[in-house]
Amino acid sequence: MLSNASILTTLIHIEGQYNAAIAPMDNFYSKLAILEACGWIEEAMDDVLERSMNYKIKKSKDVDFVSKKILENYGFDYSGNFRKVLTYILGLWNIGKMERRLDPLKFARLVSQLGNLKQVRDSAAHTHVQVGITQYYDGPSVTRQRLLHVTDGLADIEQVLISMKLTKL
Repeated sequence: MLSNASILTTLIHIEGQYNAAIAPMDNFYSKLAILEACGWIEEAMDDVLERSMNYKIKKSKDVDFVSKKILENYGFDYSGNFRKVLTYILGLWNIGKMERRLDPLKFARLVSQLGNLKQVRDSAAHTHVQVGITQYYDGPSVTRQRLLHVTDGLADIEQVLISMKLTKL
C-alpha cells in the first residue's frame, strides 16, 4: 500500500491553514482536506489491486482486462469498487477467505469510514462555498482521523493477502 506519510503531512498543513482561516475560507480548507484524502484512498486501493494483479495474473490478455477494470474504477466504496475489482483478480472464494481473516474491528471501521468519506466527498465535490449560506464540512482533523481508520483497514487487508500468498510487497 502507498505510504500515508505524505497525505498525513498534507492534511496537517491544511489543518493549520483551516485553524487560521476566517469563514468562509475555512470551508475551502475542509473541502480540500476531504478531496485530498479521498484521492489518496483511491490511489492506495489501486496500488493494492495492481500489486495483486501483477503477482497473480500472468496472461497478458488477463492483465489487460484487469488493468482496464482498475482504470474504469472511479470510487472508493469497499463493495462497489475495491472488492469488485479484487474479485476479478483473486476470485470470489479467495475474497471470502480473506474477509474472514481480517480483524473485524479494522474491517468494520474501514467500511464505515469509506461510507462516511464518500458521503462528505460527494457533498463537497457537488457544491460550492457560498457567502451567507451556512454550509458545514468536516474539519481536516476529522478527515485525518477517518483516513487513519481507512489506512489501518487497508493495511490489514494487505497483510492478510500477503499471508495468503495472494500479493507481495
